[in-house]
Amino acid sequence: MAKMMKQEFKVTGSFGFPLDMLRYDACFPADEQQSALIGHTFVAPRKAITVRLARYTRRDMATITPERWESFGWRVEPRSVEEKAI
Repeated sequence: MAKMMKQEFKVTGSFGFPLDMLRYDACFPADEQQSALIGHTFVAPRKAITVRLARYTRRDMATITPERWESFGWRVEPRSVEEKAI
């Protein structure tokens, strides 16, 4: 059986956080502050913000999809991906 892990990563963008990406990459805001940041992206255009996300997965499952994030105008910070065994 594959070991479970928690992944955390950051995405950066400015307007209209792509909520469907939470479903697509099976992730969620890492804490309440991150949820609030997501909500602010729908209020008014602003400078780029970075949101920290997390997900639980098995080592043998698909990884985060940076290309799809970029198609929505958001970028996965490449050095931000951290994995911890649980």
